[in-house]
Amino acid sequence: MREGYEPGFFVKEMSDLNITPDTIKFKFDVNFKEFYTKPISLQYRNIKQIPKGKYKKWEAYAGNEPFRSRIYNGVVKDNKIELKIGDEYRIFKKIRGK
Repeated sequence: MREGYEPGFFVKEMSDLNITPDTIKFKFDVNFKEFYTKPISLQYRNIKQIPKGKYKKWEAYAGNEPFRSRIYNGVVKDNKIELKIGDEYRIFKKIRGK
């Protein structure tokens, strides 16, 4: 549930990536100052690639406090990844290549 403001969007490289044939685990850290007001195009793989001025900075949070680290664990099966996020599962299906 949001707290009365629009959502923020970011792009960030994964760290501590560990992939086995049937599992995936990774983490990322992001500061609120790295958030934008709309989704970032998939062509940008990290924040340094985003052209200055292309996206408006998200101003819902004006502080400099870091966003907490997030660690994701998932299961890889049948051309999809199932990640547990909070109390729910999100499914990501492979759509390109084999």
